[in-house]
Amino acid sequence: MYILLIKQFLRSKAVLLSLAILVFLGVLSIYIGKQFLDQKKEAITKAITLQQKHTERQVGHHKDDIGLLMYYLKFSFINPVKPLAGISIGQSDLNSHIQNVTILNLEGQKYDTDLVNPSKLQVGNLDVSFLIVFYFLW
Repeated sequence: MYILLIKQFLRSKAVLLSLAILVFLGVLSIYIGKQFLDQKKEAITKAITLQQKHTERQVGHHKDDIGLLMYYLKFSFINPVKPLAGISIGQSDLNSHIQNVTILNLEGQKYDTDLVNPSKLQVGNLDVSFLIVFYFLW
């Protein structure tokens, strides 16, 4: 009985078209999520190397005065990216994974975000969680 219902359901061209669109958008959103994860991993490795170079340079300049060293030294706070972060990347547009913190601006760093094109932020990213919410719960 269920087999006949499924066959009748799949005979409709609108159903097949919507399933094809759903599969295409799912694959596309997984690809976008993978690109996002690769980009964040590359940014994290760059931040680590820049942090080491910056620390060595500042220690070379201010080796005798710890106050000046702490004043000019930047610390990179890295929030590690989980592998499942590629499924839902909407919050990462506003909340950065890497924040540069100095002793003076700890309070101000909470409100800093990446410089991104506002038009891209308005449109948003295509991710799997959006597809699940939009198509299956609509």
